[in-house]
Amino acid sequence: MRSTTRPDETVEIDAIHIGDYKTGSSWLQQKVFLRHPEIAYLDWPVSNPGIAKLFYELVGSRDLDFDAADLARRFNTELGAIDCAGRKKVVSREALVGDFISGEHAQRIAQRLYQVFGPTRIVVVIREQFSMMASIYSQYVKIGGTLSLHDFVSDPIVSSHLASRLQYEKLISMYRDTFGAENVSVKLFEELRTDKRRFLKDILTHIGCDDVEFVPDEQGLTNPSLTTAGAACQRLLNRLVRTQTNPSANFLPLARLVACLLPARQQQRLLESAQLQFPWASVDRSPRAFLLYSVNIALNLKIAEWCESIRFGKKIVVSQSVRDSFRDTFASSNQMLVSRYGLKLAEHGWTL
Repeated sequence: MRSTTRPDETVEIDAIHIGDYKTGSSWLQQKVFLRHPEIAYLDWPVSNPGIAKLFYELVGSRDLDFDAADLARRFNTELGAIDCAGRKKVVSREALVGDFISGEHAQRIAQRLYQVFGPTRIVVVIREQFSMMASIYSQYVKIGGTLSLHDFVSDPIVSSHLASRLQYEKLISMYRDTFGAENVSVKLFEELRTDKRRFLKDILTHIGCDDVEFVPDEQGLTNPSLTTAGAACQRLLNRLVRTQTNPSANFLPLARLVACLLPARQQQRLLESAQLQFPWASVDRSPRAFLLYSVNIALNLKIAEWCESIRFGKKIVVSQSVRDSFRDTFASSNQMLVSRYGLKLAEHGWTL
């Protein structure tokens, strides 16, 4: 019988930042959590691959295979090898809010987090829905999508739960019920843009840092959205690679060709990366399939990097007809955010 309640051994950490996607999470991870002298950023895959692997397992393992007690033991073993003395132990991972388009599995993940880490502090950042919708579309294209913005928003398969996913009060209410209202801090992405110092101060205070005036030096954008020109180029190039959002891409056997040209050492590194992302799978049983998967992902990342560098073209925006069709749905949700949590949405142009 798998554990369905909190095990006797839990993992003591100070805060979990669950995202959302496209709300400055990459900036927070790379510019703040990695650099603040009082924070030990636990799941950064470069420095702590063991922790990162366990989070892939926490998010992606089947319900019938998930064992909170065993996972807690292994987290504590990994943490025992990390020097966190005097620092706040922080996790930051956008995948903890569920699928980036539908939000699927958000509640299951929250329950797993509670089982493993107990009632720790939670940080969630949300973004005005129509701006978020455009950024989600940009990310969809970056990871292999080929639909236009109009087709993406209206597609009954790809984005069937998009409107529900952007009704943020559901996610916030669920986390408050699970971890305790006092442990959940909700911030607005727009506050990062308009008052970065205050935005960071509130987050660092919630985490429990003493130096809450920390503001990092920064250069350029982190994970910028595509322009319309960049999106058009990538939608075309995405037909050359196979990804989760474009699983049947076979226009050219590009990945097979690249795999044949890679030296053995680089092939091994790619297989190790695949094993990190799929800890429940046996890569050794079908190394060729996982190698091709990793090559396709690497090609996709290179294409995305090049298309991100295309800064001419317009900003991706949602059409007025789409805004009109979603307005009432988002207005009722946003009014709850104002009345229940006192969020100052009107100041930042949210639909009310």
